[in-house]
Amino acid sequence: MAEKARIKPLFIKYFKSQSRNWGLGFAATGISSGFAVISPLILRRAIDDLQGGTTPSNLLVNALLIVGVIGISGIFRFFMRQTIIVASRKIEYEMRSDLFAHLETLDRSFYEKTPTGDIMSRATNDLEAVREMYGPAMMHSASTLFTITLAFALMYYVDPVLTGYSLIPLPLLTATVILLGRQVYKRYAIIQEHYGKLSAYVQENLSGIRVVSSFVQEQNQIEGFEVLNRQYIRKNMDMVKIWGMFFPVLSMLGGGLMVMVLLVGGKRVIGGEITLGTFVAFMAYLLILVWPMIALGWVIGLFQRGMASMARIKRIFDREPIIRSPEKPADFAQIAGDIEFKNVSFAYNQDSEPVLKDISFKVKAGQTIAIVGATGCGKSTLISLLMRLYPIPDGHIFIDNIDVNKIALKTLRANIGCVPQDSFLFSESISNNIIFGASNDKSDGNVQRAATVADLVKDIDAFPAKMETIIGEKGITLSGGQKQRTSIARAIIGKPPILILDDAFSSVDTHTEEQILRNLQDIMGKSTVFLISHRISTIKNADFIIVFDDGRLVEMGDHYTLLSKGGVYAGIHNRQLLVEELETF
Repeated sequence: MAEKARIKPLFIKYFKSQSRNWGLGFAATGISSGFAVISPLILRRAIDDLQGGTTPSNLLVNALLIVGVIGISGIFRFFMRQTIIVASRKIEYEMRSDLFAHLETLDRSFYEKTPTGDIMSRATNDLEAVREMYGPAMMHSASTLFTITLAFALMYYVDPVLTGYSLIPLPLLTATVILLGRQVYKRYAIIQEHYGKLSAYVQENLSGIRVVSSFVQEQNQIEGFEVLNRQYIRKNMDMVKIWGMFFPVLSMLGGGLMVMVLLVGGKRVIGGEITLGTFVAFMAYLLILVWPMIALGWVIGLFQRGMASMARIKRIFDREPIIRSPEKPADFAQIAGDIEFKNVSFAYNQDSEPVLKDISFKVKAGQTIAIVGATGCGKSTLISLLMRLYPIPDGHIFIDNIDVNKIALKTLRANIGCVPQDSFLFSESISNNIIFGASNDKSDGNVQRAATVADLVKDIDAFPAKMETIIGEKGITLSGGQKQRTSIARAIIGKPPILILDDAFSSVDTHTEEQILRNLQDIMGKSTVFLISHRISTIKNADFIIVFDDGRLVEMGDHYTLLSKGGVYAGIHNRQLLVEELETF
């Protein structure tokens, strides 16, 4: 109940967004139900006229009246569907757009903890359940409410005694709806949670299909999927058992009510207390109520499913981005590139060991700074903090003497070009992947220049569609080196004042690396460049090099100065020389 109360504001928010459609839809529902319940009164008059003697013309008039009210009811029922179902589709559109926009604002830590498949299940399966709650469930609830209310009112007008008997099953009906409805909500919530796990499993396997195939793990993964799939079926069957009880129970109540009215009403007709027309009209009202009573179970199920799914979606909406733009950002749009780290320490969690420990250094605009150190020593974390991918207190990182926390996120990241360790590419053409990094000039000439600097032109010319070649999901049709060079082109096309190359040459050979570095000379003279690499040959020409060891900055200086010290850097250099000699032996 508490969870349902928490999602109430979200439900009302989207309900209000389509208030016009709801108003028109409910009005059409009321009119449709109103005309639908008139027909038994006409039927009563027609039967009583038959018993008392009537003419063919009067019989025709009554028949045409019945056809007319049913026809008008059908027309307004059409408008009911056109407004309420359309409203639910628009809400689905709005909620999906809002959900995607909100997901775009969330920080990296959310995606590190939440499986992609689970997010996708909420954006698809859960959202569909919410749409059905706003659409068919809302429509049939309104129709049921109007029909039952008007029908009982007219039933009371026709015969108060029989109406009293008709109310006897009401307490049992209410208890059934409440008890079974709660069970449907709980079980559907469990189903959706498991569906998220199932989706995540499939998504990971499809994304990593080459790894699965390489290690001949297809059968193991199939068996793992079968286990999850069987569990999913069992959880669905548990809910079906509950949901399936709605229809038999409601049908039994409806059938029992018909028998009761038949016995009581028949005696009243025999006793002359009511006319045959009145009895037939009353039975007609009961038949009108049969579908709403049976549909009630289905509607309750839709509502419970929709509320459970909305609760799952709301958990994402409730997740606020840890990193936000300042309310009053610093007033500048172009970054020069002076950077200072001042006593920077950072840990991913409060209880974990710091990844960075008291890091301090300065970089002047246009300088190239190289960062070297063992795997896991904090190199990538450092540049992630510069881009504000993780939160950091004020007063520790400055760009152009302005605290990074006071720079608008859009301004900060638009002025930084980054080639991360994992070169993610979109399932688009090569040109679109490169243009992705361009803020202004997206011309073919600019794309060609970026590809030339990244030494990618020869590869592109070998593709059948050249720049317009579709590279598949995550660039699956490209080699590792081609992916990295495409990422480099994407990072430099916007001519950013700050360029980060995080192990950007790990998948290319040394000859290609040297060619790219030569091509980058012009850019490196105008941008502040952070060059992270394990290869000494990559970083030796940097203006200065900082050496990390266990999260600490232990050495700083140019290549030759650090070699002369005979410290950590010299040890890395000597080991790499030894490896090269052994490889050429």
